[in-house]
Amino acid sequence: MLFDRKTLEYRYIDANDEICCWHDVHPVIYGIPEFQAALQAIQPPQVP
Repeated sequence: MLFDRKTLEYRYIDANDEICCWHDVHPVIYGIPEFQAALQAIQPPQVP
């Protein structure tokens, strides 16, 4: 998914001058109803 741009890689330099990476879903994908439905399906129910 990283290479077809559905997932973005972010990089930053931490306090120890180490390069760190993390990945997240592309912000445009978050708005797609099918993605939201799939996300809801895999998340545990919230406890009030």
